[in-house]
Amino acid sequence: MAGEQPVVDEGGTTIQPLHYGEVRALLRYKEEDVAVVCNMETVDAEEGCPLAERECTRLKWAVPAPEEGDWSVTAVAYLCSQLAIGHE
Repeated sequence: MAGEQPVVDEGGTTIQPLHYGEVRALLRYKEEDVAVVCNMETVDAEEGCPLAERECTRLKWAVPAPEEGDWSVTAVAYLCSQLAIGHE
């Protein structure tokens, strides 16, 4: 994502951090297609959850603090940089 700092793993290799979000719109351009994404963040699993036992990732909406803005804050990501797009 634009303006974000790279992450360095234990071996000293620079990697891009993994982001979670819900695609709200796909925008097609001649140059490159992009997705408008509402960000989500990981949270601890609930105790006894069968999905947690299978190491599934639990997500919640990344709601900004009131002083940081409102729900209209989204990200724009190039489709070529997407690892996977899932649909429920």
